[in-house]
Amino acid sequence: MARPRQFDEDLVIDQVTRTFWERGYANTSIADLETATGLGRQSLYCAFGDKHALFLRALERYAAFGDQHMPPAALNSTSPLEHLRYMLRATIDTATSPDAPGACLMVQAMTEFGDTDVDVHAKCQANSRRIEAWIGRLAAEAEALGMLAPGVAPATVTTLVMTQHFGIPILARSGVPADQLQSSVDLLLKQIAS
Repeated sequence: MARPRQFDEDLVIDQVTRTFWERGYANTSIADLETATGLGRQSLYCAFGDKHALFLRALERYAAFGDQHMPPAALNSTSPLEHLRYMLRATIDTATSPDAPGACLMVQAMTEFGDTDVDVHAKCQANSRRIEAWIGRLAAEAEALGMLAPGVAPATVTTLVMTQHFGIPILARSGVPADQLQSSVDLLLKQIAS
């Protein structure tokens, strides 16, 4: 008869996610995950599977993490462009936080794996499509309300905001300060607004 687990699975996945976020997949060993979680290899493998399975769980947790850190003002905003501003501000705040583990885990995974790992690629693509659909809906709302500059299409807005969203953590990691990142967001929104 198997013994009941003596640990909080959600907490373990949070610790695993942070470790992968700090170090990347290739630079994270099972020993690193043991240290981060306080669990032995056998316990990790029995509960979650191998390192690859843990990484997939980390990607899922990271995707949910982004949703949880949207400021309430963004969710209550009636202006689609202001909603985008809040979303990008939250991205800057997370990326430039003193305890930020590293650049976006999804971007790290896409860079590290490309499309060579079907499962990782699927998780990254699903996350990108979800964000893209959300931004696209806000861009379409902005167009319907006459808020976009003449000749600016919602698809263009979506691509520009996606570029900012995924680029900000990389630039923050390389030392670009928060105020400079915010200025680029302000400029982008000024250029697309009517």
